[in-house]
Amino acid sequence: MHARADILDGSLAEQSGLLQALSSYKKNAGLEIDVQVEQRAEALFQEGMALFDRGQLQPSLLKFEVGTVADRRRSEQGSAFGMP
Repeated sequence: MHARADILDGSLAEQSGLLQALSSYKKNAGLEIDVQVEQRAEALFQEGMALFDRGQLQPSLLKFEVGTVADRRRSEQGSAFGMP
Protein backbone atom coordinates (compact mmCIF):
# COMPACT_ATOMS: atom_id res chain seq x y z
CA MET A 1 0.00 0.00 0.00
CA HIS A 2 1.30 3.49 -0.83
CA ALA A 3 2.09 5.99 1.92
CA ARG A 4 -0.68 8.30 0.69
CA ALA A 5 -3.23 5.50 0.98
CA ASP A 6 -1.98 4.80 4.51
CA ILE A 7 -2.62 8.42 5.46
CA LEU A 8 -6.10 8.33 3.99
CA ASP A 9 -6.85 5.09 5.84
CA GLY A 10 -5.52 6.42 9.17
CA SER A 11 -7.69 7.64 11.97
CA LEU A 12 -8.67 11.29 12.28
CA ALA A 13 -6.41 11.59 15.33
CA GLU A 14 -3.43 10.27 13.34
CA GLN A 15 -4.16 12.67 10.49
CA SER A 16 -4.48 15.56 12.94
CA GLY A 17 -1.13 14.62 14.49
CA LEU A 18 0.48 14.52 11.07
CA LEU A 19 -0.93 17.94 10.18
CA GLN A 20 0.31 19.37 13.48
CA ALA A 21 3.77 17.89 12.93
CA LEU A 22 3.88 19.30 9.40
CA SER A 23 2.76 22.72 10.62
CA SER A 24 5.39 22.69 13.35
CA TYR A 25 8.09 21.70 10.86
CA LYS A 26 7.11 24.50 8.47
CA LYS A 27 7.13 27.05 11.28
CA ASN A 28 10.50 25.92 12.67
CA ALA A 29 12.06 25.77 9.20
CA GLY A 30 10.81 29.26 8.36
CA LEU A 31 8.71 28.01 5.48
CA GLU A 32 5.56 29.84 6.49
CA ILE A 33 5.31 33.26 4.91
CA ASP A 34 3.98 36.07 7.04
CA VAL A 35 1.80 38.16 4.71
CA GLN A 36 2.63 41.44 6.45
CA VAL A 37 6.36 40.74 6.30
CA GLU A 38 6.02 39.83 2.64
CA GLN A 39 4.12 43.01 1.81
CA ARG A 40 6.69 45.15 3.62
CA ALA A 41 9.57 43.32 1.91
CA GLU A 42 7.91 43.86 -1.48
CA ALA A 43 7.38 47.57 -0.77
CA LEU A 44 11.03 47.97 0.25
CA PHE A 45 12.14 46.07 -2.85
CA GLN A 46 10.07 48.35 -5.09
CA GLU A 47 11.45 51.45 -3.34
CA GLY A 48 14.95 50.06 -3.77
CA MET A 49 14.37 49.42 -7.47
CA ALA A 50 13.08 52.97 -7.97
CA LEU A 51 16.22 54.36 -6.30
CA PHE A 52 18.42 52.01 -8.32
CA ASP A 53 16.76 53.11 -11.57
CA ARG A 54 17.58 56.72 -10.66
CA GLY A 55 21.22 55.78 -10.12
CA GLN A 56 21.06 56.09 -6.32
CA LEU A 57 22.93 52.90 -5.56
CA GLN A 58 23.74 53.36 -1.87
CA PRO A 59 20.16 54.21 -0.81
CA SER A 60 18.80 51.40 -2.98
CA LEU A 61 21.14 48.90 -1.34
CA LEU A 62 19.90 49.99 2.07
CA LYS A 63 16.27 49.35 1.03
CA PHE A 64 17.19 45.89 -0.28
CA GLU A 65 19.09 45.04 2.90
CA VAL A 66 16.34 46.21 5.25
CA GLY A 67 13.74 44.25 3.27
CA THR A 68 15.68 41.02 3.31
CA VAL A 69 17.20 41.23 6.79
CA ALA A 70 13.86 42.00 8.48
CA ASP A 71 12.90 38.37 8.12
CA ARG A 72 15.16 36.46 5.76
CA ARG A 73 13.63 33.05 6.28
CA ARG A 74 9.97 33.92 5.83
CA SER A 75 10.28 36.55 3.14
CA GLU A 76 10.02 35.50 -0.49
CA GLN A 77 12.11 38.56 -1.30
CA GLY A 78 14.85 37.06 0.86
CA SER A 79 14.52 33.81 -1.00
CA ALA A 80 14.79 35.65 -4.31
CA PHE A 81 18.17 36.95 -3.17
CA GLY A 82 19.32 33.49 -2.13
CA MET A 83 18.95 34.07 1.60
CA PRO A 84 18.32 30.94 3.66
